[in-house]
Amino acid sequence: MNKRGFTLIEMTVAVTIFVIIISVATGIFIRSLRAQKAITALMAINDNASQAVEQIARELRTAINFAPLSTSDNRGVTFINVDGKIVAYRWNNDPAVLAIERRLGTENFQPITSPDVRIKRMAFRVEPGGVSVAPRVTIVLSVGTDGSVTEIRDIETNIQTTISSRNIRIGQEI
Repeated sequence: MNKRGFTLIEMTVAVTIFVIIISVATGIFIRSLRAQKAITALMAINDNASQAVEQIARELRTAINFAPLSTSDNRGVTFINVDGKIVAYRWNNDPAVLAIERRLGTENFQPITSPDVRIKRMAFRVEPGGVSVAPRVTIVLSVGTDGSVTEIRDIETNIQTTISSRNIRIGQEI
């Protein structure tokens, strides 16, 4: 009677090839999970920064009397909103904070960006209007992460927008 089977060497080779294939597949799967986590975090950061800029833009569109928050730098802007209240936005560049902040009247500044969002650079450029030109504010910022997601630690996104006031009558001095 002829009994056929696998030799020990054939079984060792088969198991070794199987382990290599599984190891490669597992490595690819783990890398793709990390990439997905990094992309999700980057999207959340960009969404949060975009929402903050949109909040500022909505308020600026109906505002009057734009002015830099400080004469020494361009990290902030102040204006009178549609309700007649003085509003200020600024970039808090304290390394522990790195956030966009808002102040209404004489209250303290409050952050409007999430703690895991780090505003790396931000500037407000105020262009006063004229007889037939609406005043404009240009916002330029660079946003990144707090470093909690290693894969996107050094990635920054640049955002720029220009907002002109709708609260103007053409031909009237501003």
